[in-house]
Amino acid sequence: MKNLLTFLFCLCLFAGSAQDNKVFDKIQKMLDKHSANQPSENIFVQTDRDLYKGGDIVWFSAFVRNLGLSALGSVSDNLVVSLFDEDGEVINEDKYKLVGGICRGDFDLPADIAPGRYVLVAYSGATTQPDDVFMKLIFVDDFNSGALLVNAEEEPQTLAPGKQSSLLFRVTEMDGKPFGGKLSYELMDGDNLVVDGKAKTNDNGILKLEIDVPDKPFELPLDLILRDGRTVVYSSPFHVESEKLSVRFSAEGGKFLAGANQKIAFTVTNRLGQPVAVKGVLVEKGESSSIMQLKTLTPGYGVFPFSAEQGKLYQFLVTDGIGQGQLFDLPKVESTGAALAVTRLDEEFINCSVQLAGMPATDMILAAYAGGRLIWGTELSVEGEQKLKISKEGFPSGLCELVVLDQSLVELGSRLIFIGNDSELQVEADVALSSIERNTPNSLKVKLKGEAEKVLSGIINVSVVPEVLISDAAPSFVGCLNVNGWLETTLAGVDKLADADRLNEMSVNYMLIGNEIKHNRWSDVQASQKLAKQAEGVTRAHLEKVLPVEVKNYFSLHALDLKPSFSPEFYKINPGLFQKIRPQRTAEMAKDDAYKKQLASGGSLLDVIKMIKPYTLDGDKIIFPGGNNSLMFQDGALIVLDGQKMGTSASFLSSISPYDVESISVSTKPIDIQQYTGLNSVGLIEITTKKGERVVVTDDTPAKQYENGNRIPREFAETMLNSGDQNRCVQWWEAFAAVDPVYERELPGSPVAGQFKVQVLATDDAGKMVSKTISLIIK
Repeated sequence: MKNLLTFLFCLCLFAGSAQDNKVFDKIQKMLDKHSANQPSENIFVQTDRDLYKGGDIVWFSAFVRNLGLSALGSVSDNLVVSLFDEDGEVINEDKYKLVGGICRGDFDLPADIAPGRYVLVAYSGATTQPDDVFMKLIFVDDFNSGALLVNAEEEPQTLAPGKQSSLLFRVTEMDGKPFGGKLSYELMDGDNLVVDGKAKTNDNGILKLEIDVPDKPFELPLDLILRDGRTVVYSSPFHVESEKLSVRFSAEGGKFLAGANQKIAFTVTNRLGQPVAVKGVLVEKGESSSIMQLKTLTPGYGVFPFSAEQGKLYQFLVTDGIGQGQLFDLPKVESTGAALAVTRLDEEFINCSVQLAGMPATDMILAAYAGGRLIWGTELSVEGEQKLKISKEGFPSGLCELVVLDQSLVELGSRLIFIGNDSELQVEADVALSSIERNTPNSLKVKLKGEAEKVLSGIINVSVVPEVLISDAAPSFVGCLNVNGWLETTLAGVDKLADADRLNEMSVNYMLIGNEIKHNRWSDVQASQKLAKQAEGVTRAHLEKVLPVEVKNYFSLHALDLKPSFSPEFYKINPGLFQKIRPQRTAEMAKDDAYKKQLASGGSLLDVIKMIKPYTLDGDKIIFPGGNNSLMFQDGALIVLDGQKMGTSASFLSSISPYDVESISVSTKPIDIQQYTGLNSVGLIEITTKKGERVVVTDDTPAKQYENGNRIPREFAETMLNSGDQNRCVQWWEAFAAVDPVYERELPGSPVAGQFKVQVLATDDAGKMVSKTISLIIK
């Protein structure tokens, strides 16, 4: 039996015969061509926060890792960053210059942007596939002091068709006082109403909904919407037992072999692609008795040991909760084939085995590759089962593919593994004062350390923001760039493990069974040998065409990611951040529909305004009821067009085509009128055209600057700290600051108080990455 167990280091030198070296040379050449034709990059974008209001600046830093590099670096020299709404429409888009795999940037949110969810999208000139595009949710809120805070009092339950579901919520005013009143609710199946009703809170602000779910086979989650009058105060999907699921089974390292002791992984998603937790039993097809009980370890993923019998068919029956009663077939049991299993990774070795079923002794190749580079390889002859102990020397940290090939380089089995860092990078981050008064300066010091407390140099990204503006569901810097950003199926829980500095080999490798690096299977390597590299313009045009659909899919996939929620404590100490927004009454909704139909039919604006609010004409002035009896009356209603005051002459309205009008707002409240004039006008008519904007752009609004087609980013300190904004939420933001050997900054005083998070993202000169978060209290 031949077992060379030779090791290939950076120069890919193998011990063995000349024929051996030719085999491995060929493998390396195939990997080289695959990397050239199908460059793979992993992009991560960090924003200063996750929750914004209209008119805010979004500050961001972008990191790009090429699969062929252990450190940051990119094939392309530019990065496109866009913001999409839920309809797949682009709100903002710019191109930024990449240098060494990094860039920073910023963009303004429109002042009149609607509250809701948006997706930030980033891709480079080397991005060829939609699933390589980076996406993350951005939330916009109106910071309404009159809003209600609604929180579920218990874990979200699964709704059961034909049964009553009891849901509990705590509803408070922004200051924490229990809300006393009625809320209406709607349970929606897409755009179709399932059931609606009203419910009243008790004295403690507890809202109990008793919802009778119709006995229908709902295939997707149902959306629960709570309203206070017209205003939506809560919206979230709820899983339903009848949801149609998709279950995929994967035998570790290859085929589902008869008689082999294998680990079988399974992934579970609904039709929106959302990972789902399930319980059930494994049964033989046609039999009712249970072989074993199965359940997911994390939402959407499970694994179990099993030895299948030849000639039998197996099924998974979901017995509880989502998907109850649905049956799923396991793969057909193969009588012949190979499987590669990883039994254990310790500090020095990768312990694995190759199992054969129904095959004679076979000569084969076992190889390991990562980032387009052959790391290790050996030729061996296997009969039955061959156990191997592979030294980790020469293996880079991160994801690595183990593959078993026959003599024609056809894949027999494969297994993705994760190699942890032997030399961990650590961040020491400290503020001079951990608790300070608002508007009081502070200081921050950061050091990077490696083995034996050795001080290292590198770069860091620093943000200091209130924790209520940060989403728990946001992707993780370390989790994305080291693991999830590469995978065909992202691993639930990896981001939290990474943020807690517990991204270890044992936890990750167990979840990698059945997973692969995107576009990096051995079959992908073989297929790319016949392909030519596409021009950057061709791939970008393709991406721009499919991105709206991909964005909508992303919204569906992340429907359960809730918006960061304000706390009553944060509201009470920062009242200046919020403003009272009057919700439209239901009667006004009907008027909206009526007047917009009148506009669409080409009716005069004078007639349309009268539909909204009756008036009389005093010469050329519009007088709303009560105005001409006022002792202080001096003028008619003020007309404002796209934010510009146009006077009080009603004849001006005849110059505006009703087909050009987007909306009309009428008010006689002094607080609304005084936004535009201190005179005693008796009303305000605000008209927004389809090409107009509500906000007036002044000469002080900075124009975007570009160099060679790339956006030139602004400086945070210069832009924000000199603005005098007393509602500035971000205390500090700095991208790609040098740490050599220490980073020290004087932090400006924050006008906003609360519990803050100091987030530090770091990478050293060797490409290792780590993040650190510390707390800061500003009173």
